[in-house]
Amino acid sequence: MILYLMRHAEAEKVGGEIQTDADRPLTPYGRMQAQAIAAVLQRKTVQPTVVTSPLRRAVETGEILCASLGQSSRPPEPLLTSTGHAPNLELLLKAYPESEHLLLIGHQPDIGMLVEKIMGFEFGFGTATIVAFESRPPAPWRFLWTHRPEELMSPDPKS
Repeated sequence: MILYLMRHAEAEKVGGEIQTDADRPLTPYGRMQAQAIAAVLQRKTVQPTVVTSPLRRAVETGEILCASLGQSSRPPEPLLTSTGHAPNLELLLKAYPESEHLLLIGHQPDIGMLVEKIMGFEFGFGTATIVAFESRPPAPWRFLWTHRPEELMSPDPKS
């Protein structure tokens, strides 16, 4: 199995018409970030099952990825709701057993904590950052790659 963990793209702040944290939409820059990550997944010919938190900014990030990858969006996953704790990876993997490539889109600090559990050390997780791991039991998770949207949007993007 290949597991991709991603933080949602940049979102608007609460205020004005945006009344709650859960209702924060992506900014125009956040949409560009999500499109940059979608482009790298296309270049890598990756077709993951995309699963998002129910919060609007994560759902919108997932919708951009799915549209770029030619997939339908799935219903949001409550296990990825922002709680301030690492999501339960075991339950998430059991919820999507058919997925050989699973992309989970969540929030900080939760996604960062999950990466730390897998890698054993803290990992900087800016908006729309994605990291990939591989698991071939009984071997432990193995780090594959990471991308930050800013490196992908530069004049000389890295694959």
